[in-house]
Amino acid sequence: MTARFVLAVSLAVALINSPEKAFGDDFERVETTKVRPAQDKRMKPVKRIAILPFVGQSGSAASNGLLDTLRSQPNDYTFLERDQLNLATEELKLVEKGIVSQDQAKKIGEALGADAVIIGQLDVVSAFKIAERQETKMIKGPLGTKIPDPLHPDPVTIYTSSASLNLSIRMIHVQTGEILTQANEQGASRKVESENRPTDSDIEAFYADLVKEASGEFVRNASPHRVKYDVRLHRKAGGDEVGRIKDYLLAGRSDRATKIANENLELCRKSKDVNKIAAAIYNLAMVKEYQDSLSVALRYCDEAVDTLVDAGKDMPHTYRDASSRIRRSIDSEESLQQEAK
Repeated sequence: MTARFVLAVSLAVALINSPEKAFGDDFERVETTKVRPAQDKRMKPVKRIAILPFVGQSGSAASNGLLDTLRSQPNDYTFLERDQLNLATEELKLVEKGIVSQDQAKKIGEALGADAVIIGQLDVVSAFKIAERQETKMIKGPLGTKIPDPLHPDPVTIYTSSASLNLSIRMIHVQTGEILTQANEQGASRKVESENRPTDSDIEAFYADLVKEASGEFVRNASPHRVKYDVRLHRKAGGDEVGRIKDYLLAGRSDRATKIANENLELCRKSKDVNKIAAAIYNLAMVKEYQDSLSVALRYCDEAVDTLVDAGKDMPHTYRDASSRIRRSIDSEESLQQEAK
C-alpha cells in the first residue's frame, strides 16, 4: 500500500465524517443578477440632475467624466449638461471660482429646475507629470522570444502621464437641501503611456477618465445598479420546496419565494426534525438577503445556527459563511449612511 493511497483513503474518510457531509452536503446554488435601487434609503425621488463643474484642476473635465459614468447606469435620470448651465447667477460664478456651499448649490438647482445638484472637489495629491524614456520596438521572433523590430530600428520616445488626487462628490436634494449621498476617494491615481506627447485636450481627458475610475462608490450609491446574487439553498428543508423557491428567485418574484419559504418553515417545525427546521430558517434568510432586508436575513441566519448549536448538531460551514457575508453587507451599508449624514 503506497503512501499516496493511504493519503487518499484518509482524505475520503475525513470528507465522509465532516460536519458538512454529515448534514447532507445538499445545497442548491442560486446564481442570478438583479437591479438594486440606490443604496441610500433616504434618497428622495430625483429625475433632473445638474452636475456643476467640480472645484479644482480640470474641474469641468472631471464633472464631464462623472456625467458619462452616470449615463452608463440603468437609471431614469435627465442630466443638465454644462452648456445648459448658462445662467448668469452670482452663485454659478462662485462655482467657477471654486467657492460653493450646499446652500448655493441648492439655489442653482432651483434656478435650473433640477431635483438634485451634484458638486465635487478635486484636491491634487501628486500633480500631473510626464516622464519620457527611449524604447526600442520589439516583435516576437521565430523562437518565441522578443527581438528588435527590423522595420523600426530607431528607438521611440514613450511618454508616461501620471497623477493622483483626492475626490469628494456630493448629491444635494434641491427641495430639502440635504445630502442624498456622497463619496470620498483618497489617493485615486492613474498612469497612461503613449508615443505621442500629451496635449491640453489629452490632459483634460486624463482627468475625466481618472474621475470615472474613482467615482464607483458614488455611482453605486446614486444610481440603481445591477448586482450579482449568488447563494446556496439547503435542500434538507425539502427538495421540491427549495426548487420552487429557486425558480421564483430566478424569475425575480421574491414575494412568492418568501411565501413558499415561510410555508416550508411551518411544515418543518411540525416535523420536529431539528436539521430540517434549521435548513428552512436558513433558506428564509437567503430569500430575505435577496430582498436586501439584511437585518432580517441576519436574524434568521443566526437563528438557524443557534437551532443547531443548542441541539448539539453538526453545522455546515455554508451557514457561517452566509452569516459573515450578511454582516459585512450591513457594516458597509451603515458606513455609507454615516457618511451621508
